[in-house]
Order: sequence, then structure tokens, then C-alpha cells
Amino acid sequence: MKKIIKALVYLFLFIGLILLVSFILKVWSDGKVVPFGRIDLAYTKLLGESAQVLAITWSIIGVLLIIMTLNIQKDQFSDNQKFIEKQQFETTFFNMLNVLHNIKLSMKKKVVIDTITELYEGQNFIDYALGELAKEYDKSYNLIDPDSSLGTIFTKIRLNEKIESLEQEIIRDDFNIAYMSFYKNFHSELGHYFRYLYNLLQFTLKNRKPANDHLNYINLIQAQLSNNELALIYYNVLSDKGLNRSKTFNFYNLLDEYNFFENIDENSLIKRAHHVLYPKTKFKFLNIDEIKTYHS
Repeated sequence: MKKIIKALVYLFLFIGLILLVSFILKVWSDGKVVPFGRIDLAYTKLLGESAQVLAITWSIIGVLLIIMTLNIQKDQFSDNQKFIEKQQFETTFFNMLNVLHNIKLSMKKKVVIDTITELYEGQNFIDYALGELAKEYDKSYNLIDPDSSLGTIFTKIRLNEKIESLEQEIIRDDFNIAYMSFYKNFHSELGHYFRYLYNLLQFTLKNRKPANDHLNYINLIQAQLSNNELALIYYNVLSDKGLNRSKTFNFYNLLDEYNFFENIDENSLIKRAHHVLYPKTKFKFLNIDEIKTYHS
């Protein structure tokens, strides 16, 4: 619409200039209008009719210019409004990001080992929690029969053979048992952290997805997290604790869709083979053959 109006302005401006020049040349060539002399009344009537056409043309140009000016002002107002909204969003976003960091720092757990009490706080707590999850999972993983369905799936992954979605579910269900057992001892420390992270992501998507710059902020969130933080989130969202009220893995789907874990260190995963649990994520630690198998 704006392009059409602009084109019409130029068109009528061109026509108006041609008419104006033609009118002046016509009057000049006829020689019937002499300054401070007599004017032929019949000729003035003809001039009046020509002037009316010229006036109408320039009136249309004026109207179109007003419309174009109003559109420019509307765009400027819209741009200013978007700028203000972005500023307001970023103020809240960075405050929420800071709160998430403070939640991490506030997490702590006292552990008694051989009559000695150890206090794990902040990042040390994250590292300790991930270690405990790994221990819990290894209890069942070490008992896996190579000939069982689960054992066969892990063999396929080691041989770089693509697995089906049903096989992914078998791995998830097996890991879920270990995670739920682990979470019983850590829910009071980790629950608030995971819920807040989910709300931060939802807030980001709600406010910035319409502007199509949401990935910039999602990447900022991911960049603030350590590898072991990412690993705990990684396993939480694919467990039953990642289910929402509708019993769907909304949090998991969001993180997989936006490649949230693409930069995670493979050493932070409890088992490297668990990368198959996020089929959309292009992990940077995957080799060329794995990329061809899982992302071709």
C-alpha cells in the first residue's frame, strides 16, 4: 500500500509538472496575456478551465503527500513503540537471568560422608548432584544384558546405526527410573531452579518470538549455564518431571527445537549415547558419521 501511494505521488507530480509547464508555454506562445495590458475575456475563460485541471491535479498530489506523511509518522511511532517494548523486555529479561543465577548460587546441600559433613553450594552443588545422578543410573546401566532390547539399542548406537523413536522411548523410560529415584533426594534444591528456567524461556518466547529475535535471547540464557547445569536440565526435562499439566513434554520439545544443548560438553552427559534422546539437536561434539546418521 505504501509503495502504491508513493508511486501515485510521483506519477501525479510528473503529470502536474507537465501540465504546469504546458500551461505556461501555452500562455506564452499565444501572446494574449500581456502584463499591465488588456486580456481577452474569452481567452481568460479558456485559461480558467485549464487552471482548474491543473489545480485538481496538484490537489491530488497534496492529498497523496499528506497520506504519505501520515504513513511515515505512523511507521516512526511504531518503531518507537517497538524500541520501548524491547527496552522494557530486556530490563525484565536480564533481571530474571540474574535471579536464575542467584537461585543457582543459593542451592546447597549438607552431606555426611564417613562422619564428615560436606557442604555443597552453587556450582559445587550442581557438580555433586550430577555425580549422584550418574551413580544412580549406573546401578541399572551396569546390569543391562547386551542381548536385551535395551542392550541391543546401545549396541546400535555404538555402531552408528540410526534408531527408531520407539527405541528412544525405551532408553528414556529406562533412564526415567533412575532419575525419579535421584530426584526424591534433590527436589527441594532443584525444583525451583527448573521451574524458573521454564518461565524465563516462556517469557522470552512470548515477548520476542513475534519480533523474530527470540533465538538471540535463548542463546544468552544457554551461554550463562555451565556444562553440568545443562546436563541436569537435559535429563530433567526428558524425565517424568518434565511433563506439564497436559502430560506432554513441552519443556523438552522447546529445548530440542531451539538446539539449547548444542554446545554441551559430551563429558557432562552421563552416557554419550544419550545424544539420541534429542533428535533435533545438532550437538557440536558429534562426528561427521554421526551427523550423517542422525541429521541427514
